[in-house]
Amino acid sequence: MIFLKGGNSGIGKETAVDLARRGARVIIACRNVKKAEEAVKEIQRRSSSSNVIYKHLELSDQGSVRRFAEEFIREEPRLDYLINNAGELISREKSFKSFKSIVCSDSSPYNQ
Repeated sequence: MIFLKGGNSGIGKETAVDLARRGARVIIACRNVKKAEEAVKEIQRRSSSSNVIYKHLELSDQGSVRRFAEEFIREEPRLDYLINNAGELISREKSFKSFKSIVCSDSSPYNQ
């Protein structure tokens, strides 16, 4: 099983097509459900494999990360490869907020 962050476009999508064509089970993580659904259909069509799915994941939202992790652990027997192919152009303010969320614990007064 291969988990691919950023598999809904560009190099990530091409990677997903190739891996699925080779017989891998591929899960792409995406925050935009519509884009993810479109990408999965295209990847499945191009690879001739139905063994491609998506899971919702918003890395800047710790609740989303926790829900994703819990669902993944519950549904998947193992993780063979993690491909972190994702980038984001974000504002300085959003970047700092995301950084605070990662660095500070949930109980911290700074994580608000």
